[in-house]
This record gives sequence, structure tokens and C-alpha cells, in this order.
Amino acid sequence: MRVLKWVYFQLWNVRFRLLYWYAQTKKEEVYYLQSLIFEFFNYKNELCSGIHMGYINKPGYVHEITGSVCWEAPIIFMAHVGGKPAVGMAIEMHRKHIAIRQLHGVRGVQLPPELREWPKVFVEACMAFAQERGLKEVRLYRADQDMFYRAPYIDESTESAQAVRRRMRRRYDGTARQLKFVMKKRWGVWYNPTYPSHT
Repeated sequence: MRVLKWVYFQLWNVRFRLLYWYAQTKKEEVYYLQSLIFEFFNYKNELCSGIHMGYINKPGYVHEITGSVCWEAPIIFMAHVGGKPAVGMAIEMHRKHIAIRQLHGVRGVQLPPELREWPKVFVEACMAFAQERGLKEVRLYRADQDMFYRAPYIDESTESAQAVRRRMRRRYDGTARQLKFVMKKRWGVWYNPTYPSHT
């Protein structure tokens, strides 16, 4: 069993580095998505002070950009509110699709009511990007695919693991269903209606 786990993590690390390498070849597209996310956040108000972006070549933290959030995908976007990191998204860029791996808030940050649907804002920006850049689909990983879902880091005196998982299911699976994604085993899928094979 230990050998199988070791092999699994080695393959996962190789896949992560390949995705990181591919992300480096798509910097123009990534910068454009960053600007699109900022537009979507500030469409109705100007509460978002900026969208910070970063790359990681292995799972982990980017404290100077995202604070105390552990990320599982190579491209990270963090929305700042009042000049501080508040909520973020981590994605994988593929040749024909975007995969949203994580939607995470920074612990202890209180968001204004106008931003309570922030996961939807991130996902809708990705959907718009997919249409503009001619991608086939957007995938949103299900909550149970998140490392934090399987092993939540919590203060059990204030919140239970079950409560954290319910909140994550609302954030991931609930957002996907709200936006009419087709639910698969590991992710929900939104198919770009303007993609040639879908028209």
C-alpha cells in the first residue's frame, strides 16, 4: 500500500509539473483571464481592489499573494478586498478546456454581502473566457476532489468537519448546478455552445 501511495504521488507531481510548464506557454491567455475576472468582480460594484495572479510548480502556499491557503493547481487568482487577499481560484489550463480545481476563501476574512456569490463570479469569468478563446468546455472539480475536503484543517471548538464539507459542497457542486453544469463523477462540465462541435 505504501508503495502504491508513493507511486500515486510521484505521478501526481509529474502531472502537476507538466501543467505548470503548459501554463507558462499560455501567459498571454492567463493575463487576459486575470483582467476578465477583475471586470466580473467589479461589474456591479467596485469592492474588489485587485486580482493578483501567481504560478506554482508544486502544491503548496504562495503567502505573498494568497495568504494561508494551500493550492492544488498551478495557476492561482486571488481577489483582494480592501487591499487584502480574500477569495481565490486555482485552475489548470488545458489545450481545449479550463479545469477549476479550487475555490477558496482566506480564513477569517469577512466579505461584504455583495460578494457572497464570489464562487459564481470566478466560474462565470472562466465561462466567458472559454467562449472568447474558443475552448470546448469549463470543468469545475467536485468538492470531494479537494484535499481540504478529505482532511479539513479546522478549529473543532467552532466548526465541525461535517459543516466544512457541507459548505464546500455548496461552493463547488452547488455553484456548478446553479450554472447548469453537467455533473460527472469528478467534476461538473459546462459545454461551450459556440464551440464548433456543439453548434
